[in-house]
Amino acid sequence: GDAVVDACGDCDGGIDNPDDCWTLQHFTDLPIETGESQLIVISDATGLEPGDEVGLYDANAITNYGDCETEIGELLVGAGVWTGTQLNIVAVGSVDLCAFGGPQLAGFVEGNAIEYKVWKAEEDRVYDAEVNNYSAGTGTWGDILTAVSLLEPIFTITQEVPVSALSMNSVSFSSTPEDGAASSVFANNDVLIATNDSGEYYAPNFGVDLIGNMDFTRGYNLFLTGIDDQTIVVEGLPFDLDETSVTVAALQNNLIGYLPTECMETEYIFDAYDNILIVKDDSGNYYAPNFGVVTLTEMCPGEGYEIFLTGTDDVELFYPSGDMARTNSEASQYWADYRMNSVSTQYEIVKTGISHPIIITELSGAVEVGDELVAYSGDMVVGATKVVDLDAPVVISAWGGYHEYGVDLDGYTLGDKIDLRLWSESESRELRVLVNLDSDEFGSNPLTSGTASVSIQDAMPG
Repeated sequence: GDAVVDACGDCDGGIDNPDDCWTLQHFTDLPIETGESQLIVISDATGLEPGDEVGLYDANAITNYGDCETEIGELLVGAGVWTGTQLNIVAVGSVDLCAFGGPQLAGFVEGNAIEYKVWKAEEDRVYDAEVNNYSAGTGTWGDILTAVSLLEPIFTITQEVPVSALSMNSVSFSSTPEDGAASSVFANNDVLIATNDSGEYYAPNFGVDLIGNMDFTRGYNLFLTGIDDQTIVVEGLPFDLDETSVTVAALQNNLIGYLPTECMETEYIFDAYDNILIVKDDSGNYYAPNFGVVTLTEMCPGEGYEIFLTGTDDVELFYPSGDMARTNSEASQYWADYRMNSVSTQYEIVKTGISHPIIITELSGAVEVGDELVAYSGDMVVGATKVVDLDAPVVISAWGGYHEYGVDLDGYTLGDKIDLRLWSESESRELRVLVNLDSDEFGSNPLTSGTASVSIQDAMPG
């Protein structure tokens, strides 16, 4: 008959330009048009095929619509399908009429940075992208015109993970290298021993490799040979945070990896989970929400974290994929100040990378701000914290010893009795502390908590 097949292969479709055949498949959750917009012209891109997509984001956009709630967060504000030629994308800007009795409308906010992501159709995977040169505009929302000379997706990332000598390090990686064998990842480092939370070991000097191919969603405890700090360098594909979870098993200590490529506030990461007992790093920082303790104010790439759950249900942990959590909250700033001001000045504390948290929820008696609560194992000081707020919990990081594979680090031994004393600044002496703890042994439980009262009597060895 008279039917005509158009450029898209459809009978009587009426489309003459094959570039018009593509429709958005992934970056589809776009804001309602507000009347405010910005044109972004992308002249060229590397690594993209026709049918791949480009998404434009504002990490701190107005996300609410039709009210005055001022909700700020990451928002997709524009998108287009790459056809192999110049791509023109019109992004949606926000509107704020609340001062005049009107509403807020979702969209980008002038002055914020433009962020780019690409979706590879064949892989069904999203990657970050970057721009090294603008032929027009500054790369911020609000410019009259933004012209991108070349958009470059970031398919692999190179991560440098610092590792300290003479200490146990908890490390993790934010990407998956092509060769994921422990012998390859640690090939350029002097590793004495690496372990995971499954009881598997990598000790090359002893010919032991029970880890084999690494699970990069997990963390690893690692000890170096020698006295020099080192750096582990890994290049690989970043994780798709929307698709990759980290398994946290109940009734056991978990050593998990940190998958995002940027730091995030700890409280933001675990906001949707109500069964977290404690999360800790190798520097003696803790997140214990049931006790209101957040000395671990943020989590960062390269770090591994120990985590223990309450209850008997496992958790599939998904890290947030947005950047909203990178700004410090008031609570986070309080605990950052607490951590800085509570460092002992009376005792020399050696951090071994192996810590036991002691949380005193109420400290009463002969104690003043500036005094120090001290943890002893026998005659050895294994932790001390300066009292900075009598209305807040006192958190002590007690440091454990390590005596394996020729390494000899002083610290408590698992099962040693906890002996707390108070250094009185005004008395210039150690005072006796009467405690009511849920566990009186180092390392027997994931944490020790309780109350304490300070006597005016001299401290007695525990």
